Amino acid sequence: MKKYIVMFVCILIIAGGCDMRIQEENRKPSEMKLDELPEAPAFKDDFTRGFLQSAEPVREGYYPFLSESESFTMDFPEEMKVEYRSHFASSDNERETVEIRNVEKNRNVHVHSFMQYYRSMGTAEDSMRMMSASADKDLNFKKIETAYENQYLDVAEFQYDENNHTILAIVWNEAGQQIQISLMARCLDSEEMDRCEPLTKEDREKIMEQFKSIELILPEND
Repeated sequence: MKKYIVMFVCILIIAGGCDMRIQEENRKPSEMKLDELPEAPAFKDDFTRGFLQSAEPVREGYYPFLSESESFTMDFPEEMKVEYRSHFASSDNERETVEIRNVEKNRNVHVHSFMQYYRSMGTAEDSMRMMSASADKDLNFKKIETAYENQYLDVAEFQYDENNHTILAIVWNEAGQQIQISLMARCLDSEEMDRCEPLTKEDREKIMEQFKSIELILPEND
């Protein structure tokens, strides 16, 4: 009998150790100490850290992000942060505003984007017309392929001048969910304006990959 008790206690110790190890591996960045996290601006900002779901990258330089309303996920760039002052999430999770900006001090280009999530919105065509009117431009939105079934991405670009580049995008699905994105890149140093390119080809490719990583999450009752 004593032998079986000892065996049972050993099993409990092993199981407990496994459970603790699983809990340790599943900790979110907001539950970790700063010295356990990557040396990246996104993890140094308390507010941004609350959206990040893991300290393990989904791909180089990008980490898993979940919106406060739990309405969408995306790959979040390590050099950016979420603005606390402009963030908004409605109590019923019908709407959410996320503003993202770069925090690197040594860059001559400032990039920031506004993401407006809507649980139920009109057609994507209506939103494209509205965004065109807001920009006072006749914009040509182009469809971009994504990996998600029944989800779509439309993108338009324009420049107010050679030092300011804007990308407008709509992520939407047939359930009526929509994210309207306005991204602006502008040169900062007036002394180097002639040599400044607000959005390089490489930067643009990275932005498109981030937009393509956005995945809308259907509410449980849908």
